[in-house]
Amino acid sequence: MLLALASCGRFALEHPGVVVVPPPEPLPNAHPTIGLVSAVAATDRLRADWQVHSGGEPSTELALFVGLNRLHLFETTPIPLLSTQRHAQVLGLQADDYYIGLAQRTDAGSPWVQSGPVLSVRTGPILYVDPAAPGTGDGTTPATAYNDIVLAVLTAFVNGGGNIYVKQGEFTNVSIPLFTRVHLYGGFSSTFRLSERDAVGHPTRLVGIAGAPVVDTQNGSGGSSILDGFEIDGQSVASEGVNETNEPLELRSVTIHDCGRGVKLRAQFSPLTVPVVLANVVSRTNALEGVSVDGPYDLEVDGCLFDSNANEGLDLNHLVALEFGASSLHVRGSRFDRNGTEGLDCHLGVPAGAGHGGGFFDVRIQDSDFEANALDGVRVDIDYDFFPEWDATIEVRGCRARANRAAGVHLDLDSRCSALVHRVASSANSGDGLELTSETFPGHCVVSASTFHANAGYGARASLGHYGLSLAHCVFAGNLAGGVRSEVVGSFSHSCVFDRQSNARFGAAFLGDVETPLGSLSPFVRAADEYVRVDAASGAVLTIGTPSTEVLGASLELLDDQVARTGLLVAPTTVELAPAPDAFVVPAALALFHPSGTVEEDWRLASGSLAGQAGLAAPGGPAVDCGPFGGAEGGLPGVEGLVPTRVFTLATTVPAWSDGVGANTTLALHFRGGTPTSGSVAGAVFAFDLHGVERAITPALVSGAIEVPAPAGGWADGDVVVVFPSLASDEGAALVSAIAIPIQVP
Repeated sequence: MLLALASCGRFALEHPGVVVVPPPEPLPNAHPTIGLVSAVAATDRLRADWQVHSGGEPSTELALFVGLNRLHLFETTPIPLLSTQRHAQVLGLQADDYYIGLAQRTDAGSPWVQSGPVLSVRTGPILYVDPAAPGTGDGTTPATAYNDIVLAVLTAFVNGGGNIYVKQGEFTNVSIPLFTRVHLYGGFSSTFRLSERDAVGHPTRLVGIAGAPVVDTQNGSGGSSILDGFEIDGQSVASEGVNETNEPLELRSVTIHDCGRGVKLRAQFSPLTVPVVLANVVSRTNALEGVSVDGPYDLEVDGCLFDSNANEGLDLNHLVALEFGASSLHVRGSRFDRNGTEGLDCHLGVPAGAGHGGGFFDVRIQDSDFEANALDGVRVDIDYDFFPEWDATIEVRGCRARANRAAGVHLDLDSRCSALVHRVASSANSGDGLELTSETFPGHCVVSASTFHANAGYGARASLGHYGLSLAHCVFAGNLAGGVRSEVVGSFSHSCVFDRQSNARFGAAFLGDVETPLGSLSPFVRAADEYVRVDAASGAVLTIGTPSTEVLGASLELLDDQVARTGLLVAPTTVELAPAPDAFVVPAALALFHPSGTVEEDWRLASGSLAGQAGLAAPGGPAVDCGPFGGAEGGLPGVEGLVPTRVFTLATTVPAWSDGVGANTTLALHFRGGTPTSGSVAGAVFAFDLHGVERAITPALVSGAIEVPAPAGGWADGDVVVVFPSLASDEGAALVSAIAIPIQVP
């Protein structure tokens, strides 16, 4: 295979002539995720396009992998890429089905790590479509192009599939059947050269008709349907932009707007899990959901935008795991802004007629933003309450949830699962920063290296049910209702900072936390000195809950929007802001920064900070800092690292600690992300009483789990077992942080 490189800009299809309010620019410290956004095949070559989803430049080494076997794709020879390039061609290919993947690494000594989705193409003959061509062509050459896109699709279908190149232009009043193995590519110039393809510079528009989908997938000759490089305009009359039923589908660099639903995926009666990829898809201003899903899917969402849809941005109701099967939702590098209900709402369910065979869900939401949605920013809801044989892994990592009108992150864990919230920044939401709800099934959620500030509710709250919170290296600052609240079962925090935080804890024990009250030195390089409650707002004039003269000379911030404002004290509880904010929901927190200047938080510890070396450390081990940078896999909240690490974390305990542990009961710890190595157990697992005094225990690795017998005299209320990051995984992954298991003796 040969490689040809050329420069290419981002895909950002827009409706010509229509003014669309752009989504807010990415916040500072934008997500570093990078992935493929397009792949096009010709007779003997293919072209792949990629981008950094936040619009920045790559800061890692990149390589392309091309092969015939998806399972072993990243075992093939890597094709190195230049960091300045945005697309590449691979030449000298035989006619066949190919898979393309992108990988990155930090340096030449590091392994390649997959980055983003794997896309598929099939090299072979091409049909050509030009909306301005005469109606006499046979589609076999650019000079004899079809002018009818539906005719081209039907011809490819009759031929058993194929590639269709579509020249820039507009196709009106269409409802296109898209068969599997038919691959439809827009964005071509009049030359139809692969090297000149540019979906931005050569936009290709599909305009729908009333009551029908603009693109409707159909069963063909196996494989996937592919739509790549189009704008779909529903004109507020089309039922869906893309309608899919039971068939594999890849949507790449597609913008969909003004439809009933942007994308409708349905596989309720499918006997198999259906793979669907959405890469660089924009779905906005639709009358219902941006994307609606129901059935057993492996759904990959990479570098997408869901903006201003009347209902959810992305709604899975339900994502179904078949009996003895598995389904997945992987969201990465995406944005969910200003949708009419939740930004992302994922319900996990079982198929009709389910027995007791069980199934599995893999839900990973990474490096994504959820802003200004009318309900929760992101919600994951377990609906297999009466089917405990089903299980799930749920991760929310490196995400931001800001200014949503309910919770920033809401996990409704009504049955068995392993849940992790890591390096999340949840701020200025009208509800809680993190809301954990459940029913009768016991369990826990690990929360590490995250910040929860300026929320109108609690920073983190476990309400109802029998799931508790195990919190490590987090920050709670200026949340109006309080820091942490655990209403039914006890929770635990360690190595956290409660900064300017009233009602720091309710129902949560702790060790190694630091509290810095109003008036004390900030423990951080840059953070608000005070948070003032806003009870009413009229334009630029705010009514605050308590008199404050500190607004004078301070930089003021609302909704964590990174806008530095000044304030005029009109009356003891009345402040006029400049510039005036957009309309917002009260109550809200007004953040005051001294001295004036930037209002961007820097959660690194300041020199001489009270939180330095104040965290919970292993006996005989090195001192540990509190806050999000102090944990083993800590870092800036709201983003992941350049190359995200594999997760190693506590999945479950037997018995579940949230249900209580008998005084003489042996506690079994089960992990995800590998099996603990036996030699690391004794130096990593310790027990302490409620005052932090060590209790002697003899943990041991038994059948892949760590068993912790009760200490002499038995467990006592307030004891805690802590697994420290020196615990090693046989897969090489590092523990996300020290994880605490509080002991509650019935």
